[in-house]
Amino acid sequence: MNIPKSLQWHWVAPYIILILIIMIGLGIYISSAKDANVTLAIVVSTAVIIISFLIISFNVMNKTSELIRDFSEGSNALANGNSDYEFPAYGNKDRRIFASSFNVMARRMRSDLRDLESERSKLSAVLETMNDGVIVADSEAKITLINPSAQQLLGISEDVYSRLTNTSGHDSLGHIWDHELRTIILNTVSTSEPHSQDILLQPGRNVVNAIATPINHLGGEGVLVTLTNITEYRNIENTRREFISNVSHELRSPLASVKALIETLMDGAIDDKSVTSDYLSRINTDVDRMNQLVGELLELSTLESGLVHMDLQNVNINDSIFYVVRSLEHKAKGKNIDVAYPNPSINLEVFADKRKMIQVILNLLDNAIRFTPESGKIIISTSQSADMVEISVEDNGVGISTEDQKHVFERFYKVDPSRSSSGTGLGLAIAKHIVMAHSGNILLDSKPDEGSKFSFKLRKT
Repeated sequence: MNIPKSLQWHWVAPYIILILIIMIGLGIYISSAKDANVTLAIVVSTAVIIISFLIISFNVMNKTSELIRDFSEGSNALANGNSDYEFPAYGNKDRRIFASSFNVMARRMRSDLRDLESERSKLSAVLETMNDGVIVADSEAKITLINPSAQQLLGISEDVYSRLTNTSGHDSLGHIWDHELRTIILNTVSTSEPHSQDILLQPGRNVVNAIATPINHLGGEGVLVTLTNITEYRNIENTRREFISNVSHELRSPLASVKALIETLMDGAIDDKSVTSDYLSRINTDVDRMNQLVGELLELSTLESGLVHMDLQNVNINDSIFYVVRSLEHKAKGKNIDVAYPNPSINLEVFADKRKMIQVILNLLDNAIRFTPESGKIIISTSQSADMVEISVEDNGVGISTEDQKHVFERFYKVDPSRSSSGTGLGLAIAKHIVMAHSGNILLDSKPDEGSKFSFKLRKT
């Protein structure tokens, strides 16, 4: 801001007056140095002029100091965020001109600050609500800006995130320690070209697509990084590949068996009635196995789509359990397994689809028989609370490891790594979705070599 020229002359004028006084005094002294009256006049005049000079100088200095003091107060007020400050416009013309210029500047700053605050609020709202993570990093891969989505993806705790968001925008918020993410940022800085890469972030093991774009921030180099979470997409892709692989595996064996049996018959074995009867029986078994697989796939697909029709009614769950036990009685007796179950004559009603509940219990009991050793024991029990009935199937078989328990309800998943056990690997997945369709969930409690317990709850009538 420029100081008015008239005010500058006020500061220079005393010095001009002083010089003129000295010049006049010297001139008089030279012309009449021996005249006492002249000498006295010079002394008096000089004293009067000096006193006048001091008065004028004091007045100018006082006004100048007051103006400087007010200017300092106004500058501090603006610096401390008081954008509504108005410089006092009183006094002489110079001060009013100065005050007017200062207040115009303050109003412009106030308007610019409000515009910046409005843009900052809009940007903050966008960043806060974005599903994608956004990070701004400097040339050393230090964070200068981060939104909540990126905070969650990077596993930054809430207290640390709160500290980061309260840090000045020009300060670093810490290094990015993920090696792959740090590398892509440094490569972007060094080449000044965008980079894109899929990265597995710890500790949440989220797969993200990171796009790093170079930016110029306040005259320095920086990088804008967007993180798109593609974990679900990757899981879907993996599930699709596993599904194709598992279906192919499950169909390959019966198809190969049927083809081999048919080729054998075509090569002449068809003339031997005993061989023909045996081969046709085996072909029929393989076809039934494939039909079962296709049927279970269709049912699972319907259950997962949520379009399955539920015929809900009052069902005596004890009677349904008894029906399942009788259906699998021959398998249990074949391994000398004792199956304990509740008395079917005790009426314990639940509100469920009877056919689908029988299928759930059938799948659980069939699994228990398959993985329980000879002369083992299986207990099917029911218990009730105020409005719920719990059904559990417990065995003392081989049990399930902690790692396998995470996947046991996935389709085609088999605990037996060799996949030599019978079954399609869809039974527990179907049971889980049926229970979920009844607004419930299946729980598993198991320890290796100690047995397993599957349980679920249904609403009472």
